[in-house]
Amino acid sequence: PGSGSESQVPKLPQLGSHSSITGAPADDPPPWIGFLVKQRKGKPVIIEDVAHDGPAENAGLRDGDVLVSLGGEPVSTMKDFWRAMKKHKFIGNVIPVAVDRPLD
Repeated sequence: PGSGSESQVPKLPQLGSHSSITGAPADDPPPWIGFLVKQRKGKPVIIEDVAHDGPAENAGLRDGDVLVSLGGEPVSTMKDFWRAMKKHKFIGNVIPVAVDRPLD
């Protein structure tokens, strides 16, 4: 149970090529969102390793937030996450993000 807060990730800066991770051509790097995600079997998708002063931190996201939706698409699996991210592949896109924040 969390607050169900929604954050807007600000414009996404280009930080170089990520072609080895995504398979995208080196001249067309994907946007950088400033966090990683993980999911354990049967559990929700969790935001982790939020980059200091990155787009996610500047939007108020924190390590441990449960990812509920990305770009208006519900996220309950890693496949959902990557499917939603694929729709926002351009540098500078603003991506609406909804999270549940566990109580401390």
